[in-house]
Amino acid sequence: MEICTFGGGGRQSACAKALAKIESDRYERLVLLPIPTTRDKKYVTSTDTPLEDILPLVGQGVLVAGYNIPDELGERLILAGGEVYDAALDEEFLEENAEITAEGALGKILCQFNLAPSELRVGIVGYGRIGKRLLRLLLFLGARVKVYTRREGTRTTLAECGIESSFGRCEEDFADLDLIVNTAPAPFLNSEAVRRLSERSVFMDLASGKNFDDGADVIKLASVPDAMYPETAGKIYAKYISKYL
Repeated sequence: MEICTFGGGGRQSACAKALAKIESDRYERLVLLPIPTTRDKKYVTSTDTPLEDILPLVGQGVLVAGYNIPDELGERLILAGGEVYDAALDEEFLEENAEITAEGALGKILCQFNLAPSELRVGIVGYGRIGKRLLRLLLFLGARVKVYTRREGTRTTLAECGIESSFGRCEEDFADLDLIVNTAPAPFLNSEAVRRLSERSVFMDLASGKNFDDGADVIKLASVPDAMYPETAGKIYAKYISKYL
């Protein structure tokens, strides 16, 4: 099976290496796209390659694997005769990827602060896959953690477990934090609020996309698995793609 790899990074290389060991009776070619596949719906992430350049490689016996493949591109790939695997629609992949993302974020946090975890006061914005796992890891190490979520049911559940939470309606709700970690895809705090908060707290953004402008003092960690654990992250990506080969 021929593997056509788009995009760079350690995760992409490790994934291609792992998949190269697999013999497929189903596909003649695999088009391997990065995570995320694109940030602007025009070019493959971290390349100057237009998404259009993928189409000539696709036909019968071709699988295209990526993450958050734009709907229009996905439809054109299928019309060209190819098949599509989008890891962003694979719940099992998302769960495992969230685990390694949270572990990588914890590593970044521990490197950022010259403090024992038990001395840290951390706010986690959002309580999705990554937020849940990061909370568990921080609590295990003894950090004091507060979760910010607009879901009343989630706040009730957290309270039952003895975990502090807040709607985060005003900046004072974030007072006295050493670190704020945003895991929410949709903006919970705007850039101006982050600029004011960062005067007293470190602010990290784990969500993909552009929630905050370049003027905000934000440590952006959108590609944590690739940066921290590229070999493991690549093997996880390959494991789920291989189910379709």
